[in-house]
Amino acid sequence: MDITELLSTASSMTRPDPVAGSARPGSIVFGSGVPDPVLYPRASLVREISRVLSEPGVDLGYSRGRGQPALCAAVADRLNVRSGSTLDGDDITITAGASGALQATAAALLDPGDVVVVEEYTYPAAVDTFRQRGATVVTVPTDEHGIDVHALGAELDALAGAGRRVKAVYTIAPYQSPTTVTLSAERAGVLVDLAARHGVLVVVDDTYGEIQFTGRSPLHGPLLSSGQAVHLGSFSKTLTPALRLGWVAGNRGVVDAITAMRTDIGVSLVLQEAVARMLASGEYAEHAATASRHYLRKRDLLLDVLDTECAGMASWQVPEGSFFLWLRTFSPTEEIAAAASDLGVGFVPGSVFAVDGEDRHHLRLAFGFVGLDELADGARRLARSMSRASGNEPVSAVGR
Repeated sequence: MDITELLSTASSMTRPDPVAGSARPGSIVFGSGVPDPVLYPRASLVREISRVLSEPGVDLGYSRGRGQPALCAAVADRLNVRSGSTLDGDDITITAGASGALQATAAALLDPGDVVVVEEYTYPAAVDTFRQRGATVVTVPTDEHGIDVHALGAELDALAGAGRRVKAVYTIAPYQSPTTVTLSAERAGVLVDLAARHGVLVVVDDTYGEIQFTGRSPLHGPLLSSGQAVHLGSFSKTLTPALRLGWVAGNRGVVDAITAMRTDIGVSLVLQEAVARMLASGEYAEHAATASRHYLRKRDLLLDVLDTECAGMASWQVPEGSFFLWLRTFSPTEEIAAAASDLGVGFVPGSVFAVDGEDRHHLRLAFGFVGLDELADGARRLARSMSRASGNEPVSAVGR
């Protein structure tokens, strides 16, 4: 017997490496949403973790319930500062990163046959998570103001008329990945009204929201405090992914359900306490601001080269946060990828983020992990890849 015949249907939902053009040694890869390692606050984490471990009576056991009360309260305070919401520690449960928050929310919410509505381009692991729970994923478009609430309303009406049970609307806001657009305040209000009218939960994925370039937070407090939403967040993009610390905040009924059904026995109490102290002291806010300035510098450097080298071959919207650029390409992406492989530059094609897998004219550049000294070179290689794909550059004339 082939033992793999025992595997679940969900286990077959694997994806190939999504980064195009990165196989060549020495490639500059604008790939996954990984933060810049130069920003990891190693000294601060060593200091705070050492202090926690040195205190008499420190709890080194399992983390049960919502998590460390100090961290739950600190996360609520931070969200209230960012959005003007009115959350408290009882509205928070601590998870293993934002991915753990997403999986826990899906497990608490979804039954086979339920429907989740998502944006037309979205986080592919979220789609996998919903489908692994047996849910059907339906898409609606976005524009420069975020999810198209008029299209969403029509879709919810149609699904209700067909007798389908819609449980959630999943939106990445602010700084939607991959498109980088931000949900407007007006649309956030319409989203709350639609959710209340149709009896659905809005799942707001705010993984990149702390990385912002405008000096104002676009996180909408009325949405978080409405009772119609839960907020998923993480310290992975601001502190370090190694902490595996995230949260679900908002609708207390959902938070209670997640807390009650969790089987992972929580996340490290030591790490929770250490990060809670960084939040309480103000060090975390300072670090997030420093990280935002760092990524703004990277964004501007990358845009300077693209403006010069890629004009006429692609278009893009200038992001107000996160560490992504979303390009609409005039040549087919697979042709650009073939040239990029030769030139040593990698990117993620738009088809990875399209729920139906169909897209030939978008690509995402993630500049978080790429070094400052590589950004300009990488952008120029991408420009040459586009030029070759368009037929404007002879292959023999291209060098590294």
